[in-house]
Amino acid sequence: MALKPRLFSILLLAVFAVSFAGCGAPKSPSGKKLGDLTIRSLTQQGVSLTGKFKTGYYAYHDDNRITLILLDGDEQAPSQLLAARMLWLPRGSKTPVNRNATNATFKYIIYAGADRNIVGVYGGGGYLYPKQKPGKDHLNCAIGDGSMALQHLSKGFADRLGRVQIDGKFKVIRDDQKVASMLKQLESELAKKLGYPIMVKRDALTHVKEM
Repeated sequence: MALKPRLFSILLLAVFAVSFAGCGAPKSPSGKKLGDLTIRSLTQQGVSLTGKFKTGYYAYHDDNRITLILLDGDEQAPSQLLAARMLWLPRGSKTPVNRNATNATFKYIIYAGADRNIVGVYGGGGYLYPKQKPGKDHLNCAIGDGSMALQHLSKGFADRLGRVQIDGKFKVIRDDQKVASMLKQLESELAKKLGYPIMVKRDALTHVKEM
């Protein structure tokens, strides 16, 4: 029996909707809870580290650029911290997922020792995908297809991960001034622990490009 024109049109639209839903920015692995980020070793099979990033803030620069900070544990003395900068906003069904199209840079800091005096700083790039348009009071975000390597370490830090992959999903609250203040404080803290300054507020983004 031939389909009526109206019914055929509805079915055709449904097919297009399903096709486009599978394209675009990457999604966090299924089962990942909001606030969980995991870094998995690409060189040591089965070695990973998961943080509970329940506290997060972001600064809005424009519709394409945001800077965010996520903290695991006590906000004043976190055990892990992620600072990320998004340069352009991935667009559903238009953005290819590949290493040449990464839209964000990451600095992932791990603290160790009784007084957090031991520190390792991993850095790299990947996808940062806001679920809402930047500029709102809060954003739900996902990270996927990201890779990092150890860039800085203090005396006593043992790198058991090597090169790592990062993924997860989280929520951040907009607070431009707080992010600026926290990044400035973070740079000062890392300089003391490492013995030399490193840039966190303005990562080099020359390798990041929009496709």
